[in-house]
Amino acid sequence: RWAEENRYLGADSEIALEQVRRLKPDVVYLQDLGMAAKPFLDLLRPHVKLIAGQIGSPVLSHTCFQGLDILFTSCPHYVQRFRDAGLPAYYQPLGFEPRILGRLKPQKRRYPVSFIGGISPYHHERKEFLERISSKIPLDYWGYGIDSFSEQSPVRRNYHGEAWGLAMFSRLCESLITINHHAAVGENYASNMRLFEATGCGALLVTDYKDNLGDLFEIGEEVVAYRSPEECAALLSYFLGNPAHAEKIARAGQGRTLREHTYAR
Repeated sequence: RWAEENRYLGADSEIALEQVRRLKPDVVYLQDLGMAAKPFLDLLRPHVKLIAGQIGSPVLSHTCFQGLDILFTSCPHYVQRFRDAGLPAYYQPLGFEPRILGRLKPQKRRYPVSFIGGISPYHHERKEFLERISSKIPLDYWGYGIDSFSEQSPVRRNYHGEAWGLAMFSRLCESLITINHHAAVGENYASNMRLFEATGCGALLVTDYKDNLGDLFEIGEEVVAYRSPEECAALLSYFLGNPAHAEKIARAGQGRTLREHTYAR
């Protein structure tokens, strides 16, 4: 869109570089460190005072971390690893942008239990998890990677395609309960964006237990945590039978996110 508006003929990273050349910003913030290869950063450097990066995903071999001035991560366990490598790294949790709620129409909670997320080589445990949950609890599912499931998989019963942007937030606002399942990169730490997207949209978040989850939410009061697929299914069954309890925790979780887990905060 920027290239069209500014009549610039370029593609992909060329457009980003041209924006920086013209705007000469104080800071370039790279949310996607897949772009941060050395040739790209070398071209950026003369036109910017500070190059910052964010990572909450597996480290890619071509990313030139030495070309960054500062690094933020939503993965607490990454901080010391990067500092040991001589990089100025800081823990910065992800969050929710409350203005999104103003972009959405009021929704009924028409999906009892939802899951929104993809299946990729980074989510090798998630596929089996979804298979086991779907065999016990009806699950409305949106996400990429559906071809990795067999035609007979219970995951396919209520598969609705992919959901991105406002469509994704709408599905969360239409969910009474939504499940979160971290990729392996999180190790023992709660770190992904769904924690805050789900609670921000007022769904009851049922998420995998992590060592720092209690630092972000009151477990059992603002979110619900499971330690196995069997426990997750049991919790889902309970809250489906007790929707008032589900709504009470969901409201508390949304309140916590809107108070403490916004990007402004």
